[in-house]
Amino acid sequence: MKIYEKLKKQKSKDKVIEKNNHKKKWIHKLSFQKIAIFFLTLITITLLLSINFFTDKIFLKEGQIYSKDILSPRIIEFTDEEATKIAKEAAAKSVKEIYDLNLVSIENVEKKVDDIFLKIKEHKQILLEPSDVLSVDNVNNKTLSDIDFKEVAKVINESLRLNINEKIIANCFRLDDLTLEKINRDIKNSIRKIMEQGIKESDLENAKKQLLREVSDISIDHYDALIASEIGTALLRPSLFLNIQETERKRQEVISSVEEVKKSKGQEIFLPLGSNVHVPGTLKKINKMIVELGANIAIETTSEKTKDILEGRKKELENGLKVVENEMMVLNNELMRLRPEIQTLLEKARSQTTEPEAG
Repeated sequence: MKIYEKLKKQKSKDKVIEKNNHKKKWIHKLSFQKIAIFFLTLITITLLLSINFFTDKIFLKEGQIYSKDILSPRIIEFTDEEATKIAKEAAAKSVKEIYDLNLVSIENVEKKVDDIFLKIKEHKQILLEPSDVLSVDNVNNKTLSDIDFKEVAKVINESLRLNINEKIIANCFRLDDLTLEKINRDIKNSIRKIMEQGIKESDLENAKKQLLREVSDISIDHYDALIASEIGTALLRPSLFLNIQETERKRQEVISSVEEVKKSKGQEIFLPLGSNVHVPGTLKKINKMIVELGANIAIETTSEKTKDILEGRKKELENGLKVVENEMMVLNNELMRLRPEIQTLLEKARSQTTEPEAG
């Protein structure tokens, strides 16, 4: 009986020792895994931070000497000032002059037409005053000489500061009031129609020819059309005037939109052939580039779009570094939090290991 109890007691003791050993191994294994993960993460972050993904920027003032040698790239890009100047001059010349329609000038010409026929009527009444006959028969029968009419026409020209053919004005004295009214109306309608279309100083002669055709179309009597054409062409004026400020503003806007002409020198490059083998080559075009998108897919794009793609990848790397730094901080904080617990477990494991040995 005593032997049986001793065997039973020995078996229970062996089970306790085995259980303690298993627990000790598990604690050692858990502690080792956490410590290993921490140090692997720390080493990975240190390596990432030690890699210089971006070229360091150097800011120097004029005349300042840098402490280290600065190696320029093989492709040196610079602004061609002469070509840029030529491009801006060409852009400035391409801007059309901006003209404004001056309605006041149209109204002034119409007023001149009314003033002419008003003067003609006034002087016509004066010429008819000595006669007791109220009709224009005396005028048509040349009771007054052509010289008298021309003298009056000269007075009208001088008073209105005009330069209309005096014979044309003199012929108006032989017309009745209704005919004069119609000629007045035809002249104003034709002038307004043409001037509203816009007349530049350089187009004035063509506008006068157009006025002759316009008057001929609306006048029934050839004699009336001749008088209207002479007076109309003498009074026709430009209606479009150059807007200097707006033209200059538009010109400066176009000039500012011209990009600087870029050129490159020293365009020798090394083309990789694989296995660390390169061959020298010459870069002929820099405005077109091939960009790999992944999964053996590449696209041809411009240098500006390539720059945008690289900027996007740069931001992705920066964001990735921030994520890694944040994870490193979380792991470090977690390690600091678990450190007392790990230390306690290790001490318990050591104490449990020494107790059986002492027994």
